[in-house]
Amino acid sequence: MTSEAACGARPFAYVLPAILMGLPPMFLSRPIVHAMLDAWQVRAHAVAGESHQALRLLSRADLHWEHRDPDEDPAWIYWMRRPSTTIEVGMALVEIGQPATAVQMLEEGMVERTEDYVRDTALGMAAIADAQLGHKNLDGALDTARRAAELVARIGSNRVVDQLRAFAGSSHLASRRPRSSATTSTA
Repeated sequence: MTSEAACGARPFAYVLPAILMGLPPMFLSRPIVHAMLDAWQVRAHAVAGESHQALRLLSRADLHWEHRDPDEDPAWIYWMRRPSTTIEVGMALVEIGQPATAVQMLEEGMVERTEDYVRDTALGMAAIADAQLGHKNLDGALDTARRAAELVARIGSNRVVDQLRAFAGSSHLASRRPRSSATTSTA
């Protein structure tokens, strides 16, 4: 496999060393920075089908989070939350077949968000809708997606719109749509 193909399969896992080289050494000693970097890798490994590696990194990210001193967190990382409650990790949990856990963790993460983060709230709701759908909670998924769509209509966000479009095109939803009379008629 060429390095280019490998990067396509596991993009963040291969870019991480370059990111680390660019960080000032004082940041590399901060547990929250390691929590953030491990959390970002979780989704890359989940998408690559490496569920054991994704879960190992998630465990390590949460451990870094637990060992951090909030007074020593760099100011630029104000947005970071406990890794297991982040949107990206929630999406990764759905990817590796753990939608029920994803719903629980994403909902915990939503509690931590303030009204100042409307886009993140809408994105989180879209991720919850996807996880609910994966957990076969169609009514909950449709309601959550509707609320996410209402929020994104107010603020606009291509990422949230793309997430909702993917949700709407999901095979789980397609199999539940009523067929047209032309396809159900036997006459």
